[in-house]
Amino acid sequence: MLSIAVLAPSADCAARVCQTLERLGHRCESFGDLQALVDAVEDRPLGLVLMHGALGPHGAGLQAIRRVRAAAGPSLPVIVAADAKADEVAALEAGADAWLPPSASAALLQARVQAMLRRRVDELSPVPGDLVCGPYRFDRRGRQVALRGVVVPLRLREYELALLLFQNLGRSLSRERIVEALWPRAVSVTSRTVDNHIRRLRSRLQLSGANAYVLDTVYGIGYRLAAVHERDDSLPVAR
Repeated sequence: MLSIAVLAPSADCAARVCQTLERLGHRCESFGDLQALVDAVEDRPLGLVLMHGALGPHGAGLQAIRRVRAAAGPSLPVIVAADAKADEVAALEAGADAWLPPSASAALLQARVQAMLRRRVDELSPVPGDLVCGPYRFDRRGRQVALRGVVVPLRLREYELALLLFQNLGRSLSRERIVEALWPRAVSVTSRTVDNHIRRLRSRLQLSGANAYVLDTVYGIGYRLAAVHERDDSLPVAR
């Protein structure tokens, strides 16, 4: 069972929300600050994010929603319980999937969460079997990748990037294509962010040729993952 992450302005508020959801058998994790929530979203699969009282003064809450959406990617549902009906449009435009007033009844909160989780289950249920490429095995349901039988510790976005690359073996992917696939709603993802993810992935998955695959930087384009014996020497790549 995937956990529901709850960001709340106080421990009492978080406890009330978690108690309401746990009555339906859900598992909750509460967070008192935004950075801890973002770290969790990037680090492991979650079922849903509930940001309670997320919209504060001076647009800080909207920026918080954008940060969570950028970390979560497109598929993780984000519900915002904000202060006023006028905030609903701003919250949805910032990346929320659904809006509730903070004073929503327990029954309405439970119903909205159940509806979003049903959509989440529908998205996850048709996951095909493992993807195997030489010594690499992708467990697409568990969102893990193993190299020669040993699971490589990756953050969720790093796993998604690795899967994208292996699903496009032999193709050059631009940085824009990678951003579109992994951060479709983000407004502040730069090419440096992509480059840093690639650098860490190349190191952690040992994609320099020793394990039959090599991840090249293609000048003026982006990146290309290919089997060593299919490496295209005509491309302007960094060796």
